[in-house]
Amino acid sequence: MTRYVSSTNQTEGAKASLCPVIAVDLDFASGHVRAHSLLGPLTIGADTYTGVGTLGGIEFDDETTQVAARGFTLTITGESSLIATARDEIYQGRRAVVYIGYFNLDSGTLVDTPELHEDGVMDQMLVRLGPSQGSIELICESKMRSPAVPARYTDADQQARYPGDLFFNLIGKIQGFQGTWGTKGVANDLSGYQPPSVTGPYSRGNMPGRNP
Repeated sequence: MTRYVSSTNQTEGAKASLCPVIAVDLDFASGHVRAHSLLGPLTIGADTYTGVGTLGGIEFDDETTQVAARGFTLTITGESSLIATARDEIYQGRRAVVYIGYFNLDSGTLVDTPELHEDGVMDQMLVRLGPSQGSIELICESKMRSPAVPARYTDADQQARYPGDLFFNLIGKIQGFQGTWGTKGVANDLSGYQPPSVTGPYSRGNMPGRNP
């Protein structure tokens, strides 16, 4: 099974000599930051991506045969002014998308539209400041790792899941309920009830610890 939608990208990716391009779209609160792994501006769809070249890097979690969510880490190195931007940005839980495509060096254009490779959320940003430049490491998680919606034993939650099911419709009346066990009006009327006769080694009068 191919991992590409476009047959052109599939053919290009199978070549022995190729020029891949990785593009990322980060949805920060102040606006989108779009960058790609080559140099110069690159238009993908209606958006322009800035080339970061060797200043940027990306690392994916290892693929497995199991159905598991994979994360990825983005790294950018540059001037120390990047630190202030990263420090003030609101990013956690916001979308981070990675596209992979191929560039034709002869024509100077993309072979075809880059395709979605990862769709996740930004989780943690690590900032490192050196003597002359800083680096930012952005750890992203797959959307599959989002916490599950908690289930509550309430009538509202049950109705949302199974409309018409009245299993929990009286749950609110249990708290604070007071009753006397065995009295008429609380339990069933037990007047005239006779316990069944029991025979055997543990019949009435022969229970362990009792005198015959």
